[in-house]
Amino acid sequence: MEIKRRMPRISAMPQMSQGMGQRVIYGLIISIILLLVLCLIAGCIIYFTNIPESYLMPAAAIISVVSLFTGGFLASRKSENRGLMTGLIIGIIFVVIMLIFSLITGNGLDQLAAKSAYCIIAAAIGGIFGVR
Repeated sequence: MEIKRRMPRISAMPQMSQGMGQRVIYGLIISIILLLVLCLIAGCIIYFTNIPESYLMPAAAIISVVSLFTGGFLASRKSENRGLMTGLIIGIIFVVIMLIFSLITGNGLDQLAAKSAYCIIAAAIGGIFGVR
């Protein structure tokens, strides 16, 4: 009787599991909702206080990082594995959405590379921390 051994699947691109798509969508929705809520709070703080508008850009960067870290963290917390890949996918999809809105509105394209980098890194780090 001959025993057939199953060879591991070797692929350049890691395969997404069936539940990963749901986790990515969940993390992306959490990130966008948190981003909108924090932007609303920051806008109200700047409008109703004497804080200058020059603080708006750093606040937007911090809000983006916090919301994407949280989305990556919560998505990978649900999966308990592949946190880096989950976070990276969330970050990349968020950057694509941000690029589409920047192209539609015509502003914000000058710093898109830097914004893209810290958004993807924040979501990936959140994904890593969510697994542990």
